[in-house]
Amino acid sequence: FPVTIHEEVEFEVADEGMISLQTLLSEALSISAKNLEWSDIVEVLTSKPRAILGLDPKSIDVNQIASLCIYNETENWEYNDKSNKSKSQNSNLYGQTLKGKVKAIINNNQLTTI
Repeated sequence: FPVTIHEEVEFEVADEGMISLQTLLSEALSISAKNLEWSDIVEVLTSKPRAILGLDPKSIDVNQIASLCIYNETENWEYNDKSNKSKSQNSNLYGQTLKGKVKAIINNNQLTTI
């Protein structure tokens, strides 16, 4: 990928980023444990952003390409230099043990293991 030099660019051309994306599942599970329904969290993370961006909703149907996140909601993991996928370390969760680990992503017929 080419690196964007300017910090403020249009969403469509911005480089990927967001250090908090790595810890999002763990944080969502923590919120869910505080009486927020898991189905509401999934909706906020999946269909709501698509609606805000004016994109068609996704579904899992026969003969359709699925986008899936495979995770273990009970696995503990250490958020540290070894597990960090970002160039940044500016997270208040850095160095902590978190519960809930993404194992793989399937997107556009490509499997990425974490």
